[in-house]
This record gives sequence, structure tokens and C-alpha cells, in this order.
Amino acid sequence: MKKIVLSTFIVIFIISCSTSKQIEKAVSSGNYDQAISDGIGKLRTNKDKKGKTEFIVMLEDAFNKATERDLNTIDYLNKDSNPENYLKIYDMYVGLDNRQERIKPLLPLYINNRETRCAF
Repeated sequence: MKKIVLSTFIVIFIISCSTSKQIEKAVSSGNYDQAISDGIGKLRTNKDKKGKTEFIVMLEDAFNKATERDLNTIDYLNKDSNPENYLKIYDMYVGLDNRQERIKPLLPLYINNRETRCAF
């Protein structure tokens, strides 16, 4: 019985660690939207648990990097003053809004029993 419990605990621990590694890999490779989706998936269940702190930090990092990338792209397209870019700019703003709306149900997020001041 002890072996089964220990084996189950080890498997759960390995799976949870691999998810955090997947998120880190997605952020480092520039796939921020995938990292955000994975982070949201992990935080949907019991977001206030101590082990979820790592996911909150990674979610915030991925969100900030994705938002900065999109705003820089929008700024670049605006400087071009090409009317054909207006649809791309609109789609990027819609994407920014969708990203915020996906995170909104998780708020407020807490780290060590203190509410985080994330710019979601």
C-alpha cells in the first residue's frame, strides 16, 4: 500500500513539474499565447494553493511579454500609415482584449496570502 501511495505521489509530482517546464519553454521560445493558455489551465483549479505560485509568476511574465510584443507591432504598423494595416491593428487589439478576458476569471491572484499587483 505504501508503495502505491509513494508511486502515485511521484507520478503526480513529475507531471506537475513537466507542466511548469513546458510553460518555461514556451515563454523562452516566444510562444507566449501557449504559455498563457497552459498557465490558465493550471490555475483554474485551486489557484490559491501554495504550489500554484510558480504558475502565477510565469503567467504574469508571459502576459507582459505578449502584450509588449503586440503593442510594439501595433505601434510599428501605425507608423507605416498604410490603410491596409488597419485590419491587422484591429485584430491585434481584439487579441489583446481576448487575452485579458481569459485571465479575468482568475483574478484576484494571491502569492503568500497577499494579492498580487499584476497588470492583467
